[in-house]
Amino acid sequence: MERKSFVFYRDWANAIRGLSDEIRLQVYDAIIEAGLVGCVKTDIDPMAELAMKFVLPQLERDAQHYESQCAKNRLNGAKGGRPRKPTKTEINPNNPSGFSKTQPNPTKPYNDNVNDNDNDLSSNEDMSTCVDVSEQEKKLFIDYSRVMALWKKHCPGFPQPRTLADDDKSKVRQRFNEMASGDDPETAYQRIEAIFNKIGNSDFCKSGKWCSFRWVFKNTTNWRKVEDGNYDNTPDSDKNVATNKRGGSPTNNVNDLWK
Repeated sequence: MERKSFVFYRDWANAIRGLSDEIRLQVYDAIIEAGLVGCVKTDIDPMAELAMKFVLPQLERDAQHYESQCAKNRLNGAKGGRPRKPTKTEINPNNPSGFSKTQPNPTKPYNDNVNDNDNDLSSNEDMSTCVDVSEQEKKLFIDYSRVMALWKKHCPGFPQPRTLADDDKSKVRQRFNEMASGDDPETAYQRIEAIFNKIGNSDFCKSGKWCSFRWVFKNTTNWRKVEDGNYDNTPDSDKNVATNKRGGSPTNNVNDLWK
């Protein structure tokens, strides 16, 4: 299904920024065609094709979400559109203002001494932004030094964090809880080590400055893409994958293509 627009992610730009102008243009054109038309170009340079393997899984997920939403909209349209939301008066005729007895009316002065208990619904603390849902469900002890040691072991050629700021620890804690199976923290350490090992062996991850310890734990998507094998080496990465279009000769070193 053709689309009028699609989302272009910052991670994509960071990943292909180091490519030559010609290869980068091929990648941009391939992304646009795949995002708008759904067609994947095959007549592109092997290095551009390798970069597209980093992009296509997310494009496919976005396209599936788009088609699902369109189908839902068509179904709602066939039924006459989305149902009208009931008014507060219809929800509770006896209390059209919508305010509960324990929640002060904002039109009246607020008294801090009123309803000062654990069940007070007027608390100023926004629990929706404090922790992830997964973090609310699990409270596992995390050895951050062990996680950093695993990164140093499997990714020695990458920048090494000396310490973790509070924000970094929060991200690691969120991803750790996502990876853990039940209440067993060892399952998370095992998955983290496997992910770091994949990164350490990936020519694509080594080729740019985008891949780092912080990038792995930045969101729910990044570590899953590594675990799914999106950055694993392919047969093309061990061949003479490109010729320097600016007058150079073929190279066996993938890293040279990013200079």
